[in-house]
Amino acid sequence: MARAAVAFPFAPAVSVRRGVVIAGALALAVTGLSACAGKPTPANRSASASAPTSAPSLQVLGASIRQFREDEAAGVVQIELRGGTGTIDVASVELDWTGVNAAAPVDHPLPLTPRRIVDIAVPWPGATCRGERDPAIVRVRAVGGATFEVGVDREGAAVLDRVAAAECAARRLAEQVHLDLAGPWVEPANGGSGNRLVGTLQVTRGASALRLAVESVDGSVLLTTDLRSTVVLDPGEAAGSAPLAVTPSGRCDGHALGESKQTFRFQAQVRIGGGAPVGVDLTIPDADRPALFAAIRRACGLDP
Repeated sequence: MARAAVAFPFAPAVSVRRGVVIAGALALAVTGLSACAGKPTPANRSASASAPTSAPSLQVLGASIRQFREDEAAGVVQIELRGGTGTIDVASVELDWTGVNAAAPVDHPLPLTPRRIVDIAVPWPGATCRGERDPAIVRVRAVGGATFEVGVDREGAAVLDRVAAAECAARRLAEQVHLDLAGPWVEPANGGSGNRLVGTLQVTRGASALRLAVESVDGSVLLTTDLRSTVVLDPGEAAGSAPLAVTPSGRCDGHALGESKQTFRFQAQVRIGGGAPVGVDLTIPDADRPALFAAIRRACGLDP
């Protein structure tokens, strides 16, 4: 079965929090088709279409949702479409789900031929974090005006649930405690190789009145981290900080250097009260990245 990965040129600055399990199961083919006058109910929403009389014969579509590691970093999800019995000249696609904010259709012309599978990257519009969620659908507009509504399969629905749940959990946590990485990133006072740089992890109390503790910070493929001491805010303490040392990991192979998508994203382990540690993403500010990137280049012998 032919499959085409369709690149999406826009990478919005939307942060989707780590901890989301990336789903990789194949979509189930949807074989039912109904041409209903009104909006289909969840029970019969496998595929529906409304089209002018000049439209070509209808095709059966299957739809799913994927999110890979590079998609997470770029703030997008992949809408997967499966071709049916005939060719559709797709003009745009749209995710319609009460679990996310409304978003405009994404224009991306391509032919969806029989048995072909295509992935189209669309911006993640942000989770609503409220109430019950109706079944998700993908709305496909064809060149000429025909519109198809296709129910998202179970694997895709699970991806949506996980991405939305992780974002909502991150928002709730962000209300309790605020974490920031601050420069300048400089060599330790006792010297060193010049590749080990030290910045500051800043912790500020939010809505939580409980004891807060940042116990460790995990690095990335290209950078290792060393939090010099646990940052603890006892009840009543508003803020605290600790030095964070960052060192190139030594991964200098072409795959690591060329494929690293989250070089400057770390994850702190935060404990609130007596709860289990929770991962919180930290991102090196853009202005501080050149110093760390230069350290990676020196460590890998890439500078003359």
